[in-house]
Amino acid sequence: MKKFNIILVFALMLALVLALAACRSNEDEPNDTTTQDNGGVTPPNQPNSTTENDTTAQPTLNGIHVPQDLGGRTIRIAGWWAYLLPGTVDDEEPDPATATDYYMSRLRWDNARRIESEFNISYYEIVVPYEELMTQLTASVMAGDPVADVYLLPGYGILTAFTGDLLTPWNEVNLPSSDLLGAQTWVAPTVTHEGNIWSTIQNSGLSNGLALGVNLDIINSVGAPNPVDLFNQDRWD
Repeated sequence: MKKFNIILVFALMLALVLALAACRSNEDEPNDTTTQDNGGVTPPNQPNSTTENDTTAQPTLNGIHVPQDLGGRTIRIAGWWAYLLPGTVDDEEPDPATATDYYMSRLRWDNARRIESEFNISYYEIVVPYEELMTQLTASVMAGDPVADVYLLPGYGILTAFTGDLLTPWNEVNLPSSDLLGAQTWVAPTVTHEGNIWSTIQNSGLSNGLALGVNLDIINSVGAPNPVDLFNQDRWD
């Protein structure tokens, strides 16, 4: 049965290589770990590219994997909002005059183009209505024709999917010398069960603000202490 690979939150840069260079949708396809034979000619800006006789090749400066030729494969990414991997399927190159954060947009765009070139792949994004996520996942896997290689699911969906044998765990995908199965400097597991890795997350600081609101009218009307005061007194539990 064909299954999906899944990633919970996509890393902005290096996790792209992980998701794009290694994920599969057909378990019957052979794992190709051979590097691209470029006839002994080093491509521009790739001083460490692998050649046929080079057994000590290293990744290029911006990557964590030695470039491989994946034969022009299209990596399909599905989830319930657009731009799941920022910079990959954007229609236009970032414009410093209009970009909200041009520096980060530029890094993402350039990294995505680097991966396309070094690994000979392209990206295709599929937006699925939230209420149809599990229905589509189940139906496509049961039909043996998964709609995507990588699928973004909420927490309950990950649990349902891996207990229902709908996903391929990351540790069963051919990821030689990967950061995820190695140092986990840039990306780390988030959902693991019985030794299998079912989702990943980027290693970075949280960018979302979290807050707790209280209704002081209710607090004061019942004579309860103000939770803010308790917090400031280190008494909030």
